[in-house]
Amino acid sequence: MGGDFRPYYKMTDNKWKDTSRTKEILSILENTASVVFYDLETTGRSYKKDRILQFAAIRYDMKNGMALDRINLFIKCPFCIPEKITEINHITDELLEKEGLDEEVAIEEIRNFIHESDVIAGYNNNTFDDNFMKQLYEEYGYDFKVKDSIDVYKYAKTIVPPESVMIKDEKTGKNKPSYKLAIVTGYYHCEEDILFHDADGDVTATIEIFKHLIQDGKSYIEEEKIKEEKRKDIPRQDAKLLSISYFSPSVNLRRVYINTDQGTFFYDDIKHEWRAKNGNVDSIDMEALKKKTFEAVGVSTEDDLFKEMRKRNKIKVA
Repeated sequence: MGGDFRPYYKMTDNKWKDTSRTKEILSILENTASVVFYDLETTGRSYKKDRILQFAAIRYDMKNGMALDRINLFIKCPFCIPEKITEINHITDELLEKEGLDEEVAIEEIRNFIHESDVIAGYNNNTFDDNFMKQLYEEYGYDFKVKDSIDVYKYAKTIVPPESVMIKDEKTGKNKPSYKLAIVTGYYHCEEDILFHDADGDVTATIEIFKHLIQDGKSYIEEEKIKEEKRKDIPRQDAKLLSISYFSPSVNLRRVYINTDQGTFFYDDIKHEWRAKNGNVDSIDMEALKKKTFEAVGVSTEDDLFKEMRKRNKIKVA
């Protein structure tokens, strides 16, 4: 429980959604001529042990909604492809023997397509594809450098309502949100004629999703502007942090509680929004509270906030 607080003034939903990532992405798009969307198919999940089997990318003009260039190549593998991987992506040793390029040839093709001045984007690329690319470049004496990297998967989690992408958990039998590429593509009804688990098909799906996310993100910004207009005459309190704690008794309840002298607030990792438990979102400087929380935990994103608090469980601030 927080310290003394005065929950005067209250709006309808008592929640706050951070729109800074959408604003950041819009700024990136405003200052770049095109975005290189890319995807990989690999022999497994370890960028240190596994190899890239397929690389596909589309250079896309977001302002005019058109593809400017594309590449799709297969890369020979120094070992036999695991059978379970072939079942997923349908890439066989025979296919690579017939159509695959040697790695030293493939990387030059890739380097000719992606430049250091480019903005790249992918689906879960920040934690998967980008690491494979860095490893590949390093093995051939290069640095994988780009202007910026947008993870459409992470962005989708901040925009798409979790209740709209629910699937049954095979272990628990309970429903949980899933932001897999095929499911989010289905949410936006743009899955027709897309071949998933094919790098080229996944790139196409990622572009379609991203265009929808940008439109929804702009809508969230407009909604927040309306809320801010209503809040403009409400005195804002600068909440003092007391403690931060992790709370996740089930897959559908994932929260980080922030205890302050103005009440208790929490970040909902499922809905990706900030709410009040017994305080008042509308009378608190939520941007400042988010910043203080990030600094106390030592993170810079909402995703990292939940992950770090899962490790630390509770932090006493004051």
